[in-house]
Amino acid sequence: MPKYLIKRLIEKSGDDMKNETGKREKLIMSAIGLFAEYGYDKVSIRQIAAEAGANSSMISYYFGSKQGLYEAILRELINNFDEFTMLDAGRLVSFVGFTEDEVKTLCEKYRMDFEQVKKWYDGYCLGECHIYNPIAVVNLVTKGKFKSYWSETGTYEAIVPLLNMDFEGLKTAIIEMLGGSRAEIDVSSFQNDMVSFANRDDVLTYLIHLGYLGYDEDAEAAFVPNEEIRQELTKAIRRNAWDEMIQNQRC
Repeated sequence: MPKYLIKRLIEKSGDDMKNETGKREKLIMSAIGLFAEYGYDKVSIRQIAAEAGANSSMISYYFGSKQGLYEAILRELINNFDEFTMLDAGRLVSFVGFTEDEVKTLCEKYRMDFEQVKKWYDGYCLGECHIYNPIAVVNLVTKGKFKSYWSETGTYEAIVPLLNMDFEGLKTAIIEMLGGSRAEIDVSSFQNDMVSFANRDDVLTYLIHLGYLGYDEDAEAAFVPNEEIRQELTKAIRRNAWDEMIQNQRC
């Protein structure tokens, strides 16, 4: 076969692949818009095709059915999902909570003692950024009272059974952190599914994600970040009848 024909076939094949990909993506984007506006049940294959400027048979060709198209959308969304956590907030770090500058501005506006606010609600160091619990700070400036606002959230009840898990070293680590120490932990084994806890480090890592512990990335250690959390953890472990351990730790 002449070289110019081979070249043309390759070019045509590439053009066809681009067109095929473009049609498929257009159907997906059209379906996302229609599903968002009207709901899955109220959108027909014909509507999706019309919105995408395609024949309705293309949906069967690419996806098999409307359900297949919906599943393809879910896969696309999952594949393009970026995870930001308390261990790696990335470029969203300043949106995790109030930054120190924002808290200083609020303290000036509402005549609050910044050092006291820092003692109660700071302690989350994400990279170079100090992050404050936004719910607590908002409650503080509106109610004017330094206290723990954490137990008013749903996560409090979730940690009580976690603290009672019988993993070696878990209770000791928490008691020592309440006393001001830090606990070295390996955060890499945590599955991030909130049910697969294999050891003490998995539980502590989960508590970091929930905001009940701070994390020093350089030292690879967890710690109690502030007075609000200190009170909440103390309350939780007393519910789990750890009073004897607390007394022993103080001695």
